[in-house]
Amino acid sequence: MDQTFELPWPPTLNNYWRIWRGRMLLSKTGRKFKQTPPPPFIPYKSNTRLKVVIELYPPTRSRRDLDNHAKAANDLLEHWGVFPNDEQIDDLRLI
Repeated sequence: MDQTFELPWPPTLNNYWRIWRGRMLLSKTGRKFKQTPPPPFIPYKSNTRLKVVIELYPPTRSRRDLDNHAKAANDLLEHWGVFPNDEQIDDLRLI
């Protein structure tokens, strides 16, 4: 089953997490990103392995590492309930 979603530009891992008093927590940027309302979708309830393709369209021409944005995007999809756990992803492609 294929599903397509349009997400806001995901934060990098450098901006997604913060360490506060020795604990790693979602940053303000990360919390704002996770508050993005979900589009209509069909939840994937199975525990079988997944293939996820992320096409990134950067908002500016600045240089960036694509892989720094994948974790935030996958976490948002899991938070929405698209799939039970991002650990199920065996094939992750970034374009």
